[in-house]
Amino acid sequence: MAIYSINRIQECRDHTLIGTVTGPGIRSSGVDYWFRTLDEVRCFAEDLNLAYWESKVLSEIRQRREKRNRRK
Repeated sequence: MAIYSINRIQECRDHTLIGTVTGPGIRSSGVDYWFRTLDEVRCFAEDLNLAYWESKVLSEIRQRREKRNRRK
């Protein structure tokens, strides 16, 4: 499940792309990022989502560890 997404892609005069990224922690209008290719846009969104899920898993592990340590 993708949390971060590129909602809009606009081509510039110099043939670069502007992609508007939305997701958790980003203002509702999104944030514009500049890219050279569509593949770069896709990879960027995938990397954001992977980083989000990895940090979520690490956070859950730390919370469980902290609860165990409190019980001791």
